Amino acid sequence: MSYYQFSNEFGERYGSCEIFKMDRFDLQDADILSFENGEWFSYDHFRGELYADPADFEGWYWRAGFPGCLPEGDLMGPFETEGEAMDDANAV
Repeated sequence: MSYYQFSNEFGERYGSCEIFKMDRFDLQDADILSFENGEWFSYDHFRGELYADPADFEGWYWRAGFPGCLPEGDLMGPFETEGEAMDDANAV
C-alpha cells in the first residue's frame, strides 16, 4: 500500500490517498466477493447476489485517506496498474 497526495492541474499537492492492489482473497476479506459452494459471488444492491468472475474485480484501487487514519470514502477501481489508479485519483 502506498500513500500519495492529490495534485491539481497546477501541480499543487493537497489531501492524501492510498493506492493498493487487491486479489480475490483480499476482495473476499473486504466482503466485496464471497466464495460459496465452489463459486464466486458479488452483491449487487439492486439484484442481490450474482455470479462473479474474480478477474473482473482484481487490480489496483484507490481511496482518500491519510496514513494511520480510517479511509474516507469508497474504493475506486479496479485499474490495471498503480499509475492508472493514481491518474484517476488526480482526475477527481
